[in-house]
Amino acid sequence: MINEVYPGIFRITEKGALGLLKPPVNIYVVPGTDGIVFDAGYGNRNAVRKFCKEFGSIKEQCRREGRSFSVSRVLLSHAHPDHFAGLRGFRGSLGLRTMMTKRSFEMIASKERYRASYHTGDDWWEMAYPSVMQRNMMNLLRQPINRYYEHLYGTSFPAAPDIVIEENCSIPVNGESWQVLHVPGHAEDHIALYDPLRGILFAGDNIMRAMTTWLGPPKSDLAAYITSLKRMRDLPGLNLVLSAHGSPVTDPVERIQELIDIRMKRTEQVLEMITAKGGEGIMFRDLLDSLYPGAGWIKHRAAEGWVQTTLQFLMKTEQVELVKYGRMISFRTR
Repeated sequence: MINEVYPGIFRITEKGALGLLKPPVNIYVVPGTDGIVFDAGYGNRNAVRKFCKEFGSIKEQCRREGRSFSVSRVLLSHAHPDHFAGLRGFRGSLGLRTMMTKRSFEMIASKERYRASYHTGDDWWEMAYPSVMQRNMMNLLRQPINRYYEHLYGTSFPAAPDIVIEENCSIPVNGESWQVLHVPGHAEDHIALYDPLRGILFAGDNIMRAMTTWLGPPKSDLAAYITSLKRMRDLPGLNLVLSAHGSPVTDPVERIQELIDIRMKRTEQVLEMITAKGGEGIMFRDLLDSLYPGAGWIKHRAAEGWVQTTLQFLMKTEQVELVKYGRMISFRTR
């Protein structure tokens, strides 16, 4: 689906499937004398073919209206598969040159490197699945789950990028200087793209109008995310955020502050629950039960990431400590 969300900026939304397992994702096309595509979406054959068709429709619309259409680059926001999976197809079908940071490419240079980069470590694995039976079962399922997601997203791993950019720099777009901002938190390599003349921020997954950003180990960092939100909130002249999922954010300063408040409130809630348990502490699963009373396994799985990331933050700031009792892990205040 094509939508000109702002004069001269088109959004192509690729359809999702299976709810949050494969959400709809936005790709932005900025035509002009030296235009750009922001993000690459899914890599399934149908997804790439539909994107190419809609890309051609935008080109034809610009031709009819006497607007320039020279678009030869695609810029990656971060190395999650709903953003990079289409890169190989875009290059092969449209000849688009790939742009990304060195950090992003190091994560997606191969399937093996990508999978290894998301290993969470034994402590967090034991914390999420405290029984030996649970861990053995999840170990057996890990490879099939990886293959399922890679098939679902059409994940392919691109060759070396045509253009490597710095994490904080300026790039030319249609004769103007746009700012690349390193905004980690959701992902350590996440960048955003800012058009300072119009106050438009291509925010990737960092800011969404109706959802909160997924956070989870090992690549998410709550402190970095809050810092990044504040950096984006304070951009001079910010008036529109274009997100990777959902509709445009037309009240960006207010929405970003709301996201900061939500994360801080959630952090306080987790700390209060741990404090209430005193010296005995609380196990991770019991903490999830307290945060989501009556919720089932699926809801817990969806919430695991942000809770783990919050616990990491509380441990880094020395408010909470991890305690092991044999194979059991609990958390208590210092």
